[in-house]
Amino acid sequence: MEGILLGGGKSLHLFSHDLVWGCRHYAKEAQQSQHPYGTFLANLSCILFGSSFVEARLNQLSAEMIASGDAPKVPLAFWRTLHDIRKTLKVEDKWNLIASVSNGMLWDSSRVPFQSYDQIINLRNELVHYKGEYATVSKLPANRLKALLTKFKGPGFSIPGRPPKWISQLLTAKKLGSWISATIDDFDMNFDHYLTGMEMTKLEEDIYKHLNDARHDPFRMTT
Repeated sequence: MEGILLGGGKSLHLFSHDLVWGCRHYAKEAQQSQHPYGTFLANLSCILFGSSFVEARLNQLSAEMIASGDAPKVPLAFWRTLHDIRKTLKVEDKWNLIASVSNGMLWDSSRVPFQSYDQIINLRNELVHYKGEYATVSKLPANRLKALLTKFKGPGFSIPGRPPKWISQLLTAKKLGSWISATIDDFDMNFDHYLTGMEMTKLEEDIYKHLNDARHDPFRMTT
């Protein structure tokens, strides 16, 4: 919904904001759905939206730094080079390159906030690269998903003579989408702090909360 206007009629669409709002929207849909399949689809949307957030935000940042021409901590050539090779880098590598020159937190899958985000990424990868194999609830495709299935378990789909698969059990859990949305909200609010070590001022925090309350819901603003 939001964008940055540049000279020459150009603009940068802040797609990461859409991903944040998308997670919030579908988390609510997952909670309110009266049918397990509705919850399933809403949670699936949260996974796809949430797992795309960090990369979108990083790509926006490099584009913003180049356009502004004002990058006091890091030479402008760094941002230009990073933007040129952005498609060849993993998200973690892209993050670590910026964090290493900005006094930020390096990506560490064993600590917050990266641990939760990695769980979302792992789940997304398992679903996007679905193997199409028969499996029971007790047989997971990856051990790294066990923690999620222990924490979130829905009714699954009732098929006579068969137990529900791990996918349907996990994605019919009504609170899964809310957890994903909360994880992305935290990452969004503290993004600069995690990436550069800069603390958000009280004024910046108040502005962020104001822009992210219900009055600025894109569904209301576009009607």
